[in-house]
Amino acid sequence: MAAADISNSPFFGAELKVSLGIEWLDDIQSFYRERSAIEKEYAQKIIQLCRRHHERCSRKFGTLSVGETPTMTPGSLINGSLETWRTQLVAVEKSAQDREEFAGELVKQVADPMRWRAMNFEELRKAHANYANTLEKERDDSYADLKKTKDKYDAVCQELENKRSKAQSAYDRGKDKAQMAFQQQMEEMNNMKNTYLIAINVTNKLKERYYNEYLPEVIDGLQVLNESRVSALNGYWTLAMKLEKTTLEKNTEQVTTVISEIPRNDPKLDSLMFAQHNIPQFAEPPDMAFIPSPVWSDDAVMVTDESAKVFLMNVLTRSKANVNKLKADADSKRSEVEVQKKGLQMARNGEIKASQLSVTNGLFDTEHQLHKLDRKLLECAAEIAIITATCEMKVPASCPGEMSKEDKKQLKARRQEEVSKRNAAKTASNGDLSTVNGSSENVGSRLTRQNTMTSLSSRTSATGLNRSVSGSNGIDEVISESGGASTARRSMLGPLPSHKSSAEGPFSAATGKMLYTFTAKDPEEVSVDSGVEVTVIEPDTGSGWTRVRKGSSTGLVPTSYLDLSSHSADQKRPTSNRSNASSASFANSLHSNGTISGKRRGPAVAPRRGAKKLQYVIALYDYEARTEAEFSFSEGDRFVLVNRDSGNGWSDVERDGVVKCVPANYVQLC
Repeated sequence: MAAADISNSPFFGAELKVSLGIEWLDDIQSFYRERSAIEKEYAQKIIQLCRRHHERCSRKFGTLSVGETPTMTPGSLINGSLETWRTQLVAVEKSAQDREEFAGELVKQVADPMRWRAMNFEELRKAHANYANTLEKERDDSYADLKKTKDKYDAVCQELENKRSKAQSAYDRGKDKAQMAFQQQMEEMNNMKNTYLIAINVTNKLKERYYNEYLPEVIDGLQVLNESRVSALNGYWTLAMKLEKTTLEKNTEQVTTVISEIPRNDPKLDSLMFAQHNIPQFAEPPDMAFIPSPVWSDDAVMVTDESAKVFLMNVLTRSKANVNKLKADADSKRSEVEVQKKGLQMARNGEIKASQLSVTNGLFDTEHQLHKLDRKLLECAAEIAIITATCEMKVPASCPGEMSKEDKKQLKARRQEEVSKRNAAKTASNGDLSTVNGSSENVGSRLTRQNTMTSLSSRTSATGLNRSVSGSNGIDEVISESGGASTARRSMLGPLPSHKSSAEGPFSAATGKMLYTFTAKDPEEVSVDSGVEVTVIEPDTGSGWTRVRKGSSTGLVPTSYLDLSSHSADQKRPTSNRSNASSASFANSLHSNGTISGKRRGPAVAPRRGAKKLQYVIALYDYEARTEAEFSFSEGDRFVLVNRDSGNGWSDVERDGVVKCVPANYVQLC
């Protein structure tokens, strides 16, 4: 092997740059040091923030609990909201302290040990580098010794060539001497050749051992060093993550504790505590009294002469006319308030997806409207009460005087008999309900006394003498009886004449009232507006449709749009439909949209069998109904599809002639 070949040794360290990885450890430990400083600074700021708010709570707990001027000393009491807030502050401060402890552990258990380990790795790397340099020097020394041996061998060969030339040119006696010197030089050259060959063999063995054993051992040592560095780095990373996990688990425990404490803050308790410490000694202001004019001396007695009675009767008539409508409107609004209160509670409980603020605003607006109606109703009732009491104090001489109990019973029986006879006569003549009503009113007017409340209400005349001019009992009775006069009058009328169609067969015709407006979509259907009375020709046979007559038109309408008891209900309580419709409308809107709405809309209509091909859906999962407007079902149940999902997440389906809604994602077409 030529000297040029063995001198080109590979550069040591190019195979594995261990020093770069060790230098990287310094970057990583500096990251943990900087993060520790940031975590510590963050924790200290959070702790300071919590302590400042602790001080604010301590200064304001009395004002926030019972107000600025309580009538009772609160002592050490604190309301539930402040106590819950203090619990949150304590939890946040404890979490910040855990963060501060975590920051210290990052430096103590990660950054400092990593720096110390990096220094040890660097020392071991340098030892490997020094050992590699020693091996390289030994290799170079063997190469140098071989080169020296080669130079000696070349010199001996040159000397041998010189002596050979002398031996060839020598004569006689000098030739033998030159020949002997040549032979000696030949022996020396052979020995030198052998020495050179031995040196070559030794050098090759050393070279082979260097490249195949010594140098790989050094590289293996560096590989072990690098793998030890990576393993140590993994350990430090794992330790850092475990420290952070422990800190986060502590924070999670604090947050879980606060979350469990928040529901214990009952909103009613704060209001109750504030009210208990702020209820003053209260006495209702005295009633307003009549103050005579300074220029005209007078008393507090109402004038009841003929001209004054005309004025009072006009006021009374107007108030009586208004009180029925106001009471109906107030009852309707009161029903809406109750439904909206239930909706607000459902929103608080998370049963519907509606904003509590929007529901509260709607409730406030409805209560404001109810207040206006109640105020007007109270004004009318007060006018009726005082006018009734004043007029009934003076009874004209033409009216019957004080009667015994038996006389009153006989008078009542005679009146009822006369009214019944006149009603029967009118019914037999033309069957017109309006004529019967007019007749009964005329009879009632002839049987009543003049210029007394008997002409306005037979029921108020029986109780009016016991009323007080300024008391509330008379007003409450007027309000409660506002819908009773028409009811009492209708109870004396005969039944409505029944109509019977030749196509009905054995079925007896009944009357009904439309709850919602229905628009016909088929020649067999008939359009009817809401509130219109219709005559039932063919009852519902389970299809969800009823055949009715409206005037001269006949056709089908949805049974769910029809109130078959509306006629009898109107006789008993003429204003109940309005309240029920409002409640039903609000309940439907709560279910379908999750919001409070007063818009009146009809329920979903089942398709008429034979009108078009029915579509069926099958349940994919079990479901338990939460309201009466929903179906409960099990996996595999089948329904008739009425209306697909319109974007609100619900589909209307029919089962056993009943139409309700189901979650759209719980069913699929089959």
